[in-house]
Amino acid sequence: MKDSRYYLTCKCGYERRLDNLTETEISKIIQKKSEALKNNLIIVSNKEKILIHPETSKICPRCGHKRAVYWQEQLFSADEPMVSF
Repeated sequence: MKDSRYYLTCKCGYERRLDNLTETEISKIIQKKSEALKNNLIIVSNKEKILIHPETSKICPRCGHKRAVYWQEQLFSADEPMVSF
């Protein structure tokens, strides 16, 4: 059972309690997320800690970091292969 009366809920299942935020702060959060969705952007803060892309074990040749994320997008027509990033 939820211990707060108001939550900001996303389709992905993420929920944020709103009882400690002012109406202005809530409006700013909603506006920021709405604008990002219009531009096909996903905003993820360190607090949310949502992994939006799969990870793999790969060492970066520049910094030596041992993890990498990847994703695919359909940039061209449907008969062309997807592009991996």
